[in-house]
Amino acid sequence: MLERLGKTLRQGGWRGGVIAGLALLLGACDVDPEHRRPGRDMVQQGYAAAEAPESDRNVTPADVSPEATWDASPVTTVQAPPLDDAAYASPAMAHDDAPDASREDAMHNTDDNPGLPPEALETLIAHGWMDRVLSGLGVWVCVDTQMLYVLEGLEPIWQARIATATAGTGAIANSYQTPLGWHNVSEKFGDDAPWGQVFRARGATREIWQPGDDTEEDLVLTRILWLDGEEPGKNQGYNEAGQLVDSKRRYIYIHGTNGEAEIGTPSSHGCIRMYNDDVIEIYDMLPLGTPVLITETQ
Repeated sequence: MLERLGKTLRQGGWRGGVIAGLALLLGACDVDPEHRRPGRDMVQQGYAAAEAPESDRNVTPADVSPEATWDASPVTTVQAPPLDDAAYASPAMAHDDAPDASREDAMHNTDDNPGLPPEALETLIAHGWMDRVLSGLGVWVCVDTQMLYVLEGLEPIWQARIATATAGTGAIANSYQTPLGWHNVSEKFGDDAPWGQVFRARGATREIWQPGDDTEEDLVLTRILWLDGEEPGKNQGYNEAGQLVDSKRRYIYIHGTNGEAEIGTPSSHGCIRMYNDDVIEIYDMLPLGTPVLITETQ
């Protein structure tokens, strides 16, 4: 341990070395056996080609999902470091700077989007899509396929792989599940934040995560879109049994993650996780109030 501490101090300078050294002493720097791969992959096909089981997430004692347990705790936040690196100037440049990232993987195949199959359209119409969205902008999160679509009316204009909850779908607080039904983008956090920015209590910290960083903590990264439920008793307020089912009070977010290797499979604690490149793109695309529908049919 002392040898590791000494090496850390020599390599990181006195300030970074002290911080990293303390982390070593606390045992916080153990390597995750499931080492996260760098980079991100992009969807090449539409609804039918997407893969994934069902998933996901829920809340902890203070009506907070596990991914946001610390996120609801009062903490001291600081201004994010200045963007003095041109790599963070745009999503594309940020991806260029990401280690081992593939440009091909970063491309969205939206120009020749095949559209949605009849069964997908039936799902949207059955949930009242046309009544709520009409010809405007809306988001559909399909738990069955672990895909997120941005649509204008019923026409998909953008799509990406996601990760919903490991524990499946549900709305009860502390269930670790992803809530179903209609929501809206109620608040957004992370304007101009660098790729990999770590958020706590929705505030930017001094931490910037990079692929290859060793951490066992599930981080909320890069951008946050905070969802608010619109269906009383289902994802808003309390259900008939008096149980909290409120998505906003459960801190259900769309956000970037350090678990990019698990995108495309149910692996979150209730939130909707995205590749960090993708959450930057969708953040800029969606205004506050954008309707978000989360469905599961299987």
